[in-house]
Amino acid sequence: MVLIATTASCTPVRDNSPDYTYSTHRSDSVALCKDAVTTKINRDKGHGMNIQFDRPEVFEASRRIDTVEGRGVLRDNRRYTNFEYRCDINVDSNRVVRTDVDYQYDADDNQLVRVCQDQIRDKVHKEVGPGARLNFKPADTEQLSRRQVRISGEYDVSLNNRTGKMSYQCEINKRIDKIASYSNRWLIPLSAPVRANEQDCHDAVLKKARRNGADRVKIESTERERSSRDQVKIYGDAALLDGRQWKSIEYVCRINTRSDRLETVNYKFKSGGSGPVHSMKGNQHIESLCKKALTQIALTSSPTDERRVRFIDFASEP
Repeated sequence: MVLIATTASCTPVRDNSPDYTYSTHRSDSVALCKDAVTTKINRDKGHGMNIQFDRPEVFEASRRIDTVEGRGVLRDNRRYTNFEYRCDINVDSNRVVRTDVDYQYDADDNQLVRVCQDQIRDKVHKEVGPGARLNFKPADTEQLSRRQVRISGEYDVSLNNRTGKMSYQCEINKRIDKIASYSNRWLIPLSAPVRANEQDCHDAVLKKARRNGADRVKIESTERERSSRDQVKIYGDAALLDGRQWKSIEYVCRINTRSDRLETVNYKFKSGGSGPVHSMKGNQHIESLCKKALTQIALTSSPTDERRVRFIDFASEP
């Protein structure tokens, strides 16, 4: 690889062509053409472009005219633009008589960005939730090779009045619009809705207690702490009504702040309290059988409407 100094501009020019031996006058034609192309690019695009030339083809268009044709790449910051060029050189006067540069603006750049962002959107909907909304910032496009392009950028995420920010990156084969790899990561994790999470926890404790046979649950205190980057622990004291007796419990919920989902809910009786509430289910079943039997006895001994049988008090003991 050879760096070519040009007299037309101080713009850096890199020659990617392999070692190749031209005749003397054709070597001069190539150098003149590259100078002319560099001058035209600077005039079209402004100075400061990084210009890379591939190996050109040189042929004799006529007895006095050499034609030089080739391809190259412009780099401006992180953006690449391919171009094709052609020069006609008068070999008698050693002068460029015509210079053409055809910029190959990649019409698929926007399409490649959409392909990448659609893939990232699907990934976020699976990991964060289908209701997540993404607001993409302008993307950066970097040409890794003739076929490989890297798309990168940032986007805001919102879900249920929660906001966060992520970065993303895709590498795409632009010939077939196929993603070779993609990734994203949190820059600012989603904020956690404190009240909503606490209410979710309280509702889950009530539901679990009722499933285990309790009649009511009264939340007495609530504490909150972050147990890991993506998890919040909500815990506290409560009392549950078992028949006519209130029993003290301690409850703990764990909530994933990324997905806003309740992961676990547990409670236990405080020391000195009774055993697990779910054992009351068996007692309730026994009471139900007993009431049915007593109702049948009452109907047999004194025929009456079953709806008029009423129990004043009922208690069960082990």
